[in-house]
Amino acid sequence: MGKARESGMGAGKGADVGERMARWTRRINAIIAAVLVVAFSGHALLASAAGVQAPLLAPIPLLLGLLVLVAAHVALSIATTVIMWRDTVRPPSRKKKRHQILKWVTGVVLLAVLTVHVLHPAVAPIVIWSASALLLAAFAWHVWTGMKSLARDLRLPGNAKVPLRIALCALALVVLVVMVATRI
Repeated sequence: MGKARESGMGAGKGADVGERMARWTRRINAIIAAVLVVAFSGHALLASAAGVQAPLLAPIPLLLGLLVLVAAHVALSIATTVIMWRDTVRPPSRKKKRHQILKWVTGVVLLAVLTVHVLHPAVAPIVIWSASALLLAAFAWHVWTGMKSLARDLRLPGNAKVPLRIALCALALVVLVVMVATRI
């Protein structure tokens, strides 16, 4: 039995269709991830500048739309992980599997902190600020971890990962400074 048949994609055109589907799944997920990075970065900047008034200023339909995109990102991430781990033609290396697990760990941490952040209206302002700072750290960690595959799936040059990571750190630092300045 050939390698293509072992992968569950079949031989010939079936394998091509499976590979195309996997590429499109990764590409759509990367586009959604990029939109989420930009949207959440903007939200972090605007909300940190608004301080304690931020929950009152956030447009609910926009936030719900972001949560729908988060759900789509999670679903597509599950799909791409399953496709990659089941591939017998080009199976992932141990290093790639460890990196994939790290992306999932950072994603789960981010989702847990995001849940606390979204459900926080009844807690004290210091808890809100701490949860927001923790959310910023979890967001930066998750995006940092996935930056190489994000850049690749968006067809950016191979050396784009480093400047994008530097920009991410700079943005996180600016948001943190704004958060601290609004607390003083």
